[in-house]
Amino acid sequence: MNSRNTMLAIAVTIALGAAGGAIAQTQSQVDARHAADLEAKSAVNEANAARKSATEAQEAARSAAMTRDSNSAASPTGAANANYQAYSAQQSSSAAQSSAHDAASAAQATQAAQGAAATGANPVAAASEARESANAARNASAASADASARAQAASEATVQATTAQDPMPAQQPMPAQSPAATAPAQQPVTITSSEPNSTLANKVDFDALDGNHDGMLSRREVAPDVELTSSFAAIDADHNGQISKRELAGGK
Repeated sequence: MNSRNTMLAIAVTIALGAAGGAIAQTQSQVDARHAADLEAKSAVNEANAARKSATEAQEAARSAAMTRDSNSAASPTGAANANYQAYSAQQSSSAAQSSAHDAASAAQATQAAQGAAATGANPVAAASEARESANAARNASAASADASARAQAASEATVQATTAQDPMPAQQPMPAQSPAATAPAQQPVTITSSEPNSTLANKVDFDALDGNHDGMLSRREVAPDVELTSSFAAIDADHNGQISKRELAGGK
């Protein structure tokens, strides 16, 4: 009798353990499906934001091109700088479009993973795939926003470039007059001008403009400074789209 009761107790324990494992597994699957659903919604929002950034970048590039083609530059130097800034705006717009496309693709992948989590046999794995795709959508959206900001800064710089005047040429020395017999010979006077970078280095608070404190100034960061923005291309000696303290001071 005791043996029979013992066997019955063991059977009940095994059954309860199996039921508990099934319940735990079911809860894990429910959580995974919920997480995948949230990631899919987030990815769609990121794709929409990236699309909006790309549209704004495209409009900025179009505006820069119209400003460049208006032939309203006040000087040859301004015209050349306007042409460069308009080109930069177009390049940034293209980058924003590409990132927006990547965000849309990542959002689609997230939705596919969400569908697999909802109907598939392994929702936990599908939820993990949804999370990775959603992260890719977030990164692409951020890249699109950054490219859009660059395009808009370049568009503003194009407008500013059209109003820039060429620097006044250095004044030529006056011809020496014939000296008196007892007066020493007059030495010619030579007037020189410092490089624009050296002049700007004394005016610009580099650290205050360096918003992300990476030791470099981007076009977006220098946008508040009209003079620095209009001279950006000339100062950016290595043409990497950023200005270092050394470049601002006139180094290479």
